Amino acid sequence: MSHARSIAEPAAAVDLEGIELRVLHLPLVSPFTTSFGTETVREVIVVRARTTSGDGWGEIVTQQAPLYSSEYTRGAWDVAQRYLVPALLDRGRVAPEDVSTILQPFVGHRMVKAGIELAVLDAALRAEQRPLSAYLGATVDRIPSGVSVGIQRDPVALVDVVSGYLDEGY
Repeated sequence: MSHARSIAEPAAAVDLEGIELRVLHLPLVSPFTTSFGTETVREVIVVRARTTSGDGWGEIVTQQAPLYSSEYTRGAWDVAQRYLVPALLDRGRVAPEDVSTILQPFVGHRMVKAGIELAVLDAALRAEQRPLSAYLGATVDRIPSGVSVGIQRDPVALVDVVSGYLDEGY
C-alpha cells in the first residue's frame, strides 16, 4: 500500500520544439571530500525544454566519474542525446506525466530521465503559472534543509565545520 500523495491535477501537455543540454562546471565554495576523493568543481548537465509556450529547466545530477553511481556526466550526455531526447521529440506534444512512460523502454539512466522529465514538467507548470509546490500538493511554504559536510582531517575540524553550519542556520 502506497502512502505517496497523488498529484491534485496533472500538468497540461506541451508542444516540444527542442531539448538542449548544457554541461556546467561549478566551482565549490570549499573542497568536498568523501571516500571517493575530493571534489573542487561540480559538473552537472542542465536541461532546457523549449516549448511553444516557453522554456523549462531540469538538472541531471550525475557526477563526473562513475564512483558513487553507475551514471556519470559523459554517459548521461550520450544516452540523452542519442536516445532519450529523440524519443521525446518524436512525440511532439508531451504531457509531463507521460515522459517516464515514453522513456521506459530505455533501461536504467534514472538520473538522466529525471532531469529531462523535470525540464518538461517545469515548462508545463510555467505555462500554467503554477508553482511546483502547488503541483505537488504542498501544505507548507517552508521545509527544513541540511548540509552534507564531507570528511574532515580530524574530529576538531569536523566540529568546527558543523558549528559553522549551525551558526548559519542549518
